[in-house]
This record gives sequence, structure tokens and C-alpha cells, in this order.
Amino acid sequence: KRRGVDDSLVLMPDEQEAIRPYAPLFADFKSWAWYFEVVNLGRQLLINTVGLLLPEDAMVHAFASFLVMSTTGLLFYRLEPYRSAEDNAVHGLCSLSLALFFAAQMAALGGAAGAT
Repeated sequence: KRRGVDDSLVLMPDEQEAIRPYAPLFADFKSWAWYFEVVNLGRQLLINTVGLLLPEDAMVHAFASFLVMSTTGLLFYRLEPYRSAEDNAVHGLCSLSLALFFAAQMAALGGAAGAT
């Protein structure tokens, strides 16, 4: 494939037609970062299935969720895969707020365990 001036891929008309149905999945990402939708879906899958994969302990669930959110948040922060600076900032702030939520949950669970 040829690279355009803005480092986006230059696609032939038949290639553009072939990817048109899938464009909403990666249209918000920079051309090199099209796969970040898969990364984002993987993050959601990990957060939602952590309860099934790990022992039934709220502290373990909160810690695993904190790890997932902080890791993906840092990944998105460092690589800035979205075309829009606002989208990168919003995604980073959402990841940070969720990571802080899980950290607060761990602190509350730790405090509750110490009180008993």
C-alpha cells in the first residue's frame, strides 16, 4: 500500500468498497491504530469476565480490574490512537477514573477487612 502525506493508507476504490461496512469500527482511530478497537473490546471482555476466571473474592476482582484499566489507560495515553485529541483525552480520563474507582474499592475492602 502507498502512504499518503498524512501517513494514512491510500486505498484503491475496490479496497475502499471492501472495507466500507467495517469503517465505523475503526473510523475514529488513526490509520496505523485500526486494531485498537480490538484492544478496547479485549479490555471490556477482561473486565466483564474477570469474575468468572478468578476466585470469588471482591479484593481480587477489584485488583484485577484496576490492573486492566490502568494498563489499557496507560497504553492509550502513550500511543494516542484516536484521530481527535479530545477523544484521546476523554478515553484517558475515563480509564483513569475507573482505575481510581477500583483503587478506592480495594481501599474500602481492605479497611473493612481490617475492621473485622
